[in-house]
Amino acid sequence: MIRASHQMSEISEEDYPQVATAIEAAEVFSRMITPCVYVADLARGNFLYVSDCLLKHFRCTREEVMPLRHSFFTRFLSEKELAMLPKLDHAIKTLFGHAHQSELIDETLSVDINMTLGGKRILVNYKIKLFATDCDGRPWLVLGLVSRSAVREGGQIIVGNAKSHERRRFVDDEGPGHWEMMPYDRLSDLEMEMLSLSSRGYSLDEIAKMLHRSVPAVKHYRKQVFDRLGAKNVAHALALADALCLI
Repeated sequence: MIRASHQMSEISEEDYPQVATAIEAAEVFSRMITPCVYVADLARGNFLYVSDCLLKHFRCTREEVMPLRHSFFTRFLSEKELAMLPKLDHAIKTLFGHAHQSELIDETLSVDINMTLGGKRILVNYKIKLFATDCDGRPWLVLGLVSRSAVREGGQIIVGNAKSHERRRFVDDEGPGHWEMMPYDRLSDLEMEMLSLSSRGYSLDEIAKMLHRSVPAVKHYRKQVFDRLGAKNVAHALALADALCLI
């Protein structure tokens, strides 16, 4: 993870050259995946990078988007979703504010929220990952991924840790809100391999041979995953597992 040489209030031009290569890497990364990609600068309140597909989906120009950050997304939200933003901001602050930098490297925040795009109400999944910190470890740059959500209802804010395999959700029923542990229920390596092979078009017979399992066993594993996630098919299962921070 990149660390600036100054505190957030003192981030200066000399801190930005060190992130140029990382921004270029984010651009290359955006061409390899379906979700829209952006890099947000929390010190200046703007974007350092937005992918072409984000501009296309949100029907905006780069010049229009780059000076903005949260204010860009708010124009696509209803009053109900706008009311959720303070909750999301507080969740992010408490997440980034009370964890060690080494822990944050492995954590990804996921939230599903309704947006109006092209006149249609669409449930969108946002994933946020810390990209760079100031000299004291406070968040400076974040990497964001935006894609169509696979879940049925929005509003849940979840954090998954890729190293510890822990999941937490943000609860604000009482008081300012806090993070609480969730069952991880992570997909096993075998289950992930089975879904991956299925998504690439391999037949059940071929998957069984590649995994050294019987066809009935592969069918059982797949049904087990579908039932656990409430998925309709392989693509839906993968999308749900990703949105729920289970992979």
